[in-house]
Amino acid sequence: MRLFDIFVVSASLICIASTQIQLNSVSTALNQFALNFLAETCTQADASLNLALSPYTIWNVMAIINEGARKNTELQLERTLGIPSNRTLREQFRKLQQSLNKQILKNSNGVSLDTLNAVFTRLEKKINPEYQQLIQKLYNVDVTALDFNNAKYATKFINGKLSNVTRGRVDEIVQEGDLTDAQIFVTSALFFKGLWNLKFNISSTKEESFYNDRREVIGTVPMMYNKGLFPLTKVLNDKAFALELPYLDEKMSMIIILPVSTTLQTVVDMLARKSFKTILDDLERSSAIFRNDPVKVYIPRFKIKSDLNLNYVLDRMGIQDVFNSAVADLLGISVDPMHLSRVIHKAEIEVDEDGTVASSISAGEIENKQPPVKIKVNRPFAYFVYDKETQSIVFMGKYSSPV
Repeated sequence: MRLFDIFVVSASLICIASTQIQLNSVSTALNQFALNFLAETCTQADASLNLALSPYTIWNVMAIINEGARKNTELQLERTLGIPSNRTLREQFRKLQQSLNKQILKNSNGVSLDTLNAVFTRLEKKINPEYQQLIQKLYNVDVTALDFNNAKYATKFINGKLSNVTRGRVDEIVQEGDLTDAQIFVTSALFFKGLWNLKFNISSTKEESFYNDRREVIGTVPMMYNKGLFPLTKVLNDKAFALELPYLDEKMSMIIILPVSTTLQTVVDMLARKSFKTILDDLERSSAIFRNDPVKVYIPRFKIKSDLNLNYVLDRMGIQDVFNSAVADLLGISVDPMHLSRVIHKAEIEVDEDGTVASSISAGEIENKQPPVKIKVNRPFAYFVYDKETQSIVFMGKYSSPV
């Protein structure tokens, strides 16, 4: 049985240096996948592990696979990704998906976003021409045939293409040994750099204690400080605070979700049962009501690198047959029987004073008696980088402990 290797790659640099209704169905599918994916990844990972994830690239690469899946393999992918199985609705969904991708990738002053979807095949491997034409049209996929027998050259070529998109922050994705049995590599890479709309003053950054969910000090972090008109509200039945930090031009924002009196895992699980739009709506209402109330914000400066094998997480989410060589049906890609052997995700995020690049034991302390309100993010929290025009989550993760 031949192997079908998939590598999902994304890197994000965040340096602190009008929703379109017709896209709702696609952004809702992407966001729900993102929240479910974060909840399942947090469940499987160690509680103290920091995570950097790009649901946008993972969702895209699995959608590319789905275009060549058949029967129950296709059904499982559609259910997990939120893609309609009805052919008429599916065609409409595809068109909206193209529009959403174009909207997300529009760069603006202070925000740069670059992606690459690429398929690398063994030189003698025959790909279904209809499948190749479809993924090139829908996902702007580059398809390149390489001599995998010349492992050194092929590895250098693949890694070079992906490293170029991520500005060298994610490299050595493929090892020479990976090419021994592989027939196809399906990859998706992402690079994001955003400058804060209101930068943090580096002279105000100070070392402060960081706590775990049990309110125990587990180390110190460089705590950044800012004061401005930032949307801030309680969400999830008052179990957490949501804070929005916009990037320059306010096309994109980072949202921080900070538990109040429960664990981060509990909050992440609650998020998976909610619509991400409810969080955005709560922030919008708060911004309208308290538009003139400044907020004191304290958040850690941090950098996270993740290198994950996602097979088990995706299996738990309902994508199972595609990993099983006995039942996987990917005959839309090739007449040869294939299955997914690995889904690898590598990502990096850096948040500092330029952008998304009195200590209190109680995180998320909010002083409502008199302005300005204060929020101190000094315990485990989740973060989301999202595109405001399409309301789509592009990058996300959690910060649980100082590195």
